[in-house]
Amino acid sequence: MAAKSIRWGENWVERIDEELKRCDYFLLLLSEESASSDMVAGEVRTARRLRDKLGKPVILPIRLNLPLDDPLNYELRSSLQTIQQKSWKSPEDTPSLLQEILAVIAVGGAPKPVEDDIAPVVMPTSKNRPPLPVADLELPGGTMPLDSQFYIKREPWDSRCIQEIENRAGLVRIKAPRQMGKTSLLARIRDRASDLGYQTVTLDFLGIDE
Repeated sequence: MAAKSIRWGENWVERIDEELKRCDYFLLLLSEESASSDMVAGEVRTARRLRDKLGKPVILPIRLNLPLDDPLNYELRSSLQTIQQKSWKSPEDTPSLLQEILAVIAVGGAPKPVEDDIAPVVMPTSKNRPPLPVADLELPGGTMPLDSQFYIKREPWDSRCIQEIENRAGLVRIKAPRQMGKTSLLARIRDRASDLGYQTVTLDFLGIDE
């Protein structure tokens, strides 16, 4: 589909972002493959940010032969954990799902639940998986608070970073895979620098393109 709607030589990442800003509804089809795609997670994250800022697009997730009790990866779950999801198991489910999609569009937004209908949802479990909690556990993400119990200190590297910043001419280069705590360690280095009376400046090069 992208090959037909995106011109040859066009920047497809920018085009996808443009279309997400223009669309009113984001129909998200989660298969086993798409649920593990970094690109899909990025598009969902962008759609959720736009929805929180502009009120649209309305995100309509449908799981394609992906059981509701199968946990999603961290990024998708953090974007979708408060959004009701539907399930598709066979072509017999298609007509009813299409009717629901058209009904949502007809009222101009996602249907709001009636208070009397709100109840805890307990997902079915399989024999090979322990039951999921009814309430969501705390999901740490981004920069961890300085007093967070979820932050994992990696010694001697944490202490060496703190010691190096005390030299007043120190340079610390932190390299690690994603979600390993680099930004949280940087926050602790910056906090120690403030204790020493330093003035701190943070430059985030991830924002340069935007």
